[in-house]
Amino acid sequence: MTRARAACVAVALACSTSVVAQPSGEQAQHRGTLDRYCVTCHNQQVVAGTASSPLAGQLRAIGLTLDTLSLDTLEAEAAT
Repeated sequence: MTRARAACVAVALACSTSVVAQPSGEQAQHRGTLDRYCVTCHNQQVVAGTASSPLAGQLRAIGLTLDTLSLDTLEAEAAT
């Protein structure tokens, strides 16, 4: 696992454990963190294949799109 991917997963997990019953301001803060550090690569445009980057093939294989992730339902939708 690359450092960037590990960081994105860590941020997503941190958000998933703390978004339940939080005010929307805190969710917005988590969304801002994801958008700033993760969504640049993990988004629908890259995964759909309409963008090019050196790691596009790996990102397509992973299929993780964080731009469409709803923090409201993250815990319920988490893979076990």
